[in-house]
Amino acid sequence: MSSSSPTRLNDLNHSAVIDLFAACDLTCKGHLDRNDLARLCCELQDVHSSDDLEPEELFNRLDSNGDGLIDVEDLLRAYDSVEFTLGDASEDRSNYDELWTTWTELLASIDNSSTLQCNDHLFTFWCHLGRVAPTLTSDFEEVLRLLITEISSRDAEHATASVTLQRVSSQHEVHLRVMESEMDQQLHDVENRARREEQEKADKAQRELGKLLSSRETEIEVLQGKLQQTTVQLQEVACQNIHHRSVAAKMKEIQTSVMNQLLETQQKFFLSQLQQHQLRTKLSKELDDRQESESEVVRLRAQVHSLQQLNRELLDANEEILRTQQVRPCMVGVVGMA
Repeated sequence: MSSSSPTRLNDLNHSAVIDLFAACDLTCKGHLDRNDLARLCCELQDVHSSDDLEPEELFNRLDSNGDGLIDVEDLLRAYDSVEFTLGDASEDRSNYDELWTTWTELLASIDNSSTLQCNDHLFTFWCHLGRVAPTLTSDFEEVLRLLITEISSRDAEHATASVTLQRVSSQHEVHLRVMESEMDQQLHDVENRARREEQEKADKAQRELGKLLSSRETEIEVLQGKLQQTTVQLQEVACQNIHHRSVAAKMKEIQTSVMNQLLETQQKFFLSQLQQHQLRTKLSKELDDRQESESEVVRLRAQVHSLQQLNRELLDANEEILRTQQVRPCMVGVVGMA
């Protein structure tokens, strides 16, 4: 170490400063307030029974931006602002070597396992701390002792946990191999059982399918017989339809003839009613006239009687035609039913 360059003390150990800040920031807030720094100083005073620590003065010196909080940037700026150079003059060489000897002896007394070894960065920070706040040097050394003790304890715990983990891992590997073997056997048994069950189901399904096919063939034969019967019945119905169509044609001819006769009869009836009206008019004139002879009246009465007779005949003929029209739909319905 004595052969190192003096400028080594000016090499800023930002990682060491960040580690120191992390050690002080117990709640991981990312900053320290006045209460945190006061609590830290109080704990250090309890350890060393010292009243030289002034938390307020130290806080104001470290809070470079005056925001009421100390973050890692404030701590780095405070670290960078400290002017501590050794080796600028020949008289500082003995002081530098003395500090280094003290530092190595200190590490040897508190770090038997060489956890920190000869850390240049910690030495630089320790020298800066002795210049800026000499009252905190002993506290810093105590913190180092506690930190080394904690690291040694953690290393021992890690070693024990590693051995335990290896032993448990070996046991688990053996257990896993046994379980894998058992699971392989169980899977093999399950596969064999599943194959047997699938084969049984396939055989049963094949038998049921054979029975179903036999029943379907019988049903198909029955349906074919019914289809033949239905075909014959359809042919018979077709023949009946042809006959019905011929009958319907004849009925249509008869209906046309009857309609023509009905029209002629209606015309005759209208003519007879016209003649009757004319005769009644004439009779009324003759009755009003009262000057014609009884022979003429008798003749007129005879004519009226003949006209009434003719009218009755026409009415009878009309009724006969109406009855014929009423009978025709019945005959058509009967033919349709046949």
